[in-house]
Amino acid sequence: MLRLLHLVPCALLALASIAGAAPRVRGVDFAADDAALVFTVDIDGVYDSGRFDARLVDRRRVLEVRLGGVATAREWLETVDPLIERTLLHPSRGARRANLRIRFTQALPKGHAAAVEIMPRDGRVQVR
Repeated sequence: MLRLLHLVPCALLALASIAGAAPRVRGVDFAADDAALVFTVDIDGVYDSGRFDARLVDRRRVLEVRLGGVATAREWLETVDPLIERTLLHPSRGARRANLRIRFTQALPKGHAAAVEIMPRDGRVQVR
């Protein structure tokens, strides 16, 4: 069950973000292999990778990745993997933020909770 989890936001500069509108999630791609679960988030606009964070909730069964300052619509994502029960992308109720919630079929190990971190690299952000 211990595979790395990567979140890779790809930003495209758009006129809407220059005008002050929030960047929007254009889509989310998912890929998995024996070593990693990879979520690639396409964002239309300029984003601040310092406003992204991740946390484990619901007894360590849900990884919630919060993308601050990014707008989105509510959408169930197709993530076919034996470790993932379901995945939801939705806007936050109280803030301008997109939330990516990945519900696993079982709780992640206790040590794994402390290991989840977001690292910006070369215009991308990885969540491990």
